[in-house]
Amino acid sequence: MNSPVQRPDAARFEELVSSCGLTGLLQDYHYISGLLLAIASAPDLIEPAEWLPLVFVEEHETEPASVEVLQQLLDELVVIWNHWAGLLDTEDSELVFPRAYSVVDGAPSPPLSGFCMGVTQGYDWLQQVWDDFFDMMDGAEDLEEMENIFGGTLAAAMVLIDPAAAREIMAADGIEPMEPEEALDLLGEGLFIVGKLGRIAANDEFDDEFDGEETLQ
Repeated sequence: MNSPVQRPDAARFEELVSSCGLTGLLQDYHYISGLLLAIASAPDLIEPAEWLPLVFVEEHETEPASVEVLQQLLDELVVIWNHWAGLLDTEDSELVFPRAYSVVDGAPSPPLSGFCMGVTQGYDWLQQVWDDFFDMMDGAEDLEEMENIFGGTLAAAMVLIDPAAAREIMAADGIEPMEPEEALDLLGEGLFIVGKLGRIAANDEFDDEFDGEETLQ
């Protein structure tokens, strides 16, 4: 009998972080969730050993965690990765976010802002991978549309990180400012389209679903 599919859970993740002595060493759960969504969306399979260092805060003085602790952490991270990959593989038209990812009175919630910070960090880390993909697509009829969706999605994420700063940047560039409510709608649709595009490209070469039993090499 197959075990039920485990779903991401912020409280369970934080409990693991605490019990493993990793408090203060990792990025916020919502940041990590956004980061792993971006990585799961890549047009190439990125192995866990490559992205695992990204979940840690860059500067800390604590001794590195043991292999056993890192394996427990990786198991939980793979749950998040598989969750987003599974949603991107559906026939939906947009991502449905947790209720904590909301805009209230024009202000993005802290979990939503943290999630978007992870998304932008992930896409920034994968910039060369996406540049190579778009270069490969040169001449495609819908290339310009794909690039516009890609750019608009990242712009929406920036608005949801810091609406005021994003508004100033857009105004300086002659772009009509985007309100956070509009940005949230665009983000769900854009991340799904971009992620679906990346997953299709990756699946042309790889059977890229982690089975939950990934190990550190």
